Amino acid sequence: MSTAYDANYAKQEYEEAKGKLEKFENDGKLERLRNLRISVAVEEWGSERERKRWMSEKEQLEREEEGLKTNIEYWKGEMKRLTTSQPGNDFVTRALVT
Repeated sequence: MSTAYDANYAKQEYEEAKGKLEKFENDGKLERLRNLRISVAVEEWGSERERKRWMSEKEQLEREEEGLKTNIEYWKGEMKRLTTSQPGNDFVTRALVT
């Protein structure tokens, strides 16, 4: 993907990223992650195998959640960067400088 994109593209990607996090939450993955965190914290597993499975699932869900949040923050920053006036880049500034 080219890094040459505009604020509208960044906004579209931001909205898409937010939608993916919302889907993560609505699909029950966030609730499952919360339950796993509690179960692991109070050591509710019945066997070592179950503990390993829970830890693995918890870590996978945490990575997925973190990736979604990171993506949202990235596109939020890109939107801000692309919509913030940069000195020297607008017509008035260039006209006054020359």
